[in-house]
Amino acid sequence: QETGAAVNNRCYYAGTDHQDVIAESKRDSVTLAGTAALGRGFELFGDATFGRTKFAQESPSYSSGTYGPASTGTLAHNYIPLPAGHPQNPTANTVALRYRFADVPHVTAAESDTQRVVAGIRNPDLNGWDVESALLYSHSSTRITTTGLLNDNVLLNEVLDANGNARPTFIFGNPSANDQGLLGRLYPTLKDKGSTTTEGIDVRGSRDLFALPAGNLALAVGAEARHEKYRSIPDALTSAGALSVLGASSSEGSRTVLAGYAELSIPIFKNLEASLAARYDHYSDFGSTTNPKAGLKWKILPNLALRGTYATGFRAPAITELSQSPSRGFYSGIRDPQLCPDPVNAPNPNCDLSIEAISGSNPNLRPEKSKSLTAGIIFEPLDNLSIALDFYKIKRRNEIASIDPDYLLANESSYPGFVVRNPDGTIDQLNLNYTNLGSTRIWGYDIDVKGSVNLGEIGKVGATFTYNRLPHYYVANVAGAPEVDYAGTYTQPKDRVGASISLDRGPWQSSLTFNYTGKYLRAYTPADLSCPYTGTANEGSLCTVRPFMTTDLYVGYKGFKNLTLGLTIINLDNRQPPIDQRRDTRYTLFSSAFHNDLGRYFQVGAKYTFW
Repeated sequence: QETGAAVNNRCYYAGTDHQDVIAESKRDSVTLAGTAALGRGFELFGDATFGRTKFAQESPSYSSGTYGPASTGTLAHNYIPLPAGHPQNPTANTVALRYRFADVPHVTAAESDTQRVVAGIRNPDLNGWDVESALLYSHSSTRITTTGLLNDNVLLNEVLDANGNARPTFIFGNPSANDQGLLGRLYPTLKDKGSTTTEGIDVRGSRDLFALPAGNLALAVGAEARHEKYRSIPDALTSAGALSVLGASSSEGSRTVLAGYAELSIPIFKNLEASLAARYDHYSDFGSTTNPKAGLKWKILPNLALRGTYATGFRAPAITELSQSPSRGFYSGIRDPQLCPDPVNAPNPNCDLSIEAISGSNPNLRPEKSKSLTAGIIFEPLDNLSIALDFYKIKRRNEIASIDPDYLLANESSYPGFVVRNPDGTIDQLNLNYTNLGSTRIWGYDIDVKGSVNLGEIGKVGATFTYNRLPHYYVANVAGAPEVDYAGTYTQPKDRVGASISLDRGPWQSSLTFNYTGKYLRAYTPADLSCPYTGTANEGSLCTVRPFMTTDLYVGYKGFKNLTLGLTIINLDNRQPPIDQRRDTRYTLFSSAFHNDLGRYFQVGAKYTFW
């Protein structure tokens, strides 16, 4: 099924006409909050939020090539054989029909309801302690409806005959000409649902313990307990694997978490202070962990200070990572190094594969752990001018993930059973269950400059500048593997910059903001820097995702009582995002993580304060 006028005697399907960059959405929420004095310094407080979010997003429909042997393998060919005698075949021979399954639009719609209630009591001076305790209840339920995807069994047995040819009773490109019951079975409406619930209580307090020569030694302590529940139920057809282009998994579990923490603020000298903290967490499903943190701040001069911290951290395995059933998905753009030793050999289909992958949970996962070190300097050479320079170094190990497919295929012999091959040597599927893999080690620095000056009748002028540099992003894909520097590879830009200048004059406010994201390579890994466009006229734009800078303008007016009006122009100079060729299968050709293709657009806002 194709749309649009014929081009070179061929019809085309404009996928971009069916790709919602921003989903149609609606958000409604109500928040209530209040306090009540109970006497003797005690105060009761609470808040409640109830919300509903709806969104619907259309995506391009899949073609017969998607169901062909190079992808899902549902069809014997990348086309549908239209035999002689079929009412849509005017020839005396079987013809190949390349078809876009768009009889029913491919739409994903979701509706989520959330409730969050907090109730607590506090006293800022209970025998010298500032204390607070609260109860929490939070619940979220989501219902997802998907249309426009094919039931493979109906395609093979009711649209096609036993020989894989199209049945003469099915008319392509005209949904009204077909039996509506058959269309309903071919394009089922899929309904998934899930929910999360958190119930908890916490208590915390702080006070000065005693005086030291440089100031008071202060202590803060706290404890909390919470119970988490998660449940995800996919549609029965998806769970049964009836739709080859859609993977699904169910997950259900709960756990109890207990935690306690303490922090000391220690004034060592008048210009030197330290902080020491520790936190203990116990998870009912995998055990306990303790993580300390230490910090120093040294004010060398009235306008110059140094600061630094050292800390350890952890991330508990998510319930879905521990109890999720196996699911099926696909990786596209994969090169098989065994059957495609020359990555620029474009005619070789093994240089650009769509591979089925099975992923799922692992009840034996351990938590991820990290160590971080920061050091910085704060300098205020003038009034209303501050300069901060911070360095950071973070290492995370026991990372919970699936093995990177490129790394797996490059080291296939080390992972028997992870790559399943057909008798002819081609890849059938990948087995990529969650596991504790390798480590990531990054270091970089941030520069933050803020300043303002009052120019009298002209107004108050302010300026900010932030720069983040990530020169190294070391990854060891599995434990014991050598580290590889991924900085500058796909979706890992080394540079991010933000700058703005503002003017406040009377009731008027205005600002001009610049946003910059640096370039990065098309290559997924530094071990495979090849690009099929090397040496062509498109090498510069396709082998590298170029840098991108946009400018935003804001103008506000607050001359009315209790009312502020604002106009924002996003992407003032209407710049288009750089080409990300790896996104062509998504019909976007840009990376939504860093760029957008909305061009120039406007936002109008009003804020009214009632009291």
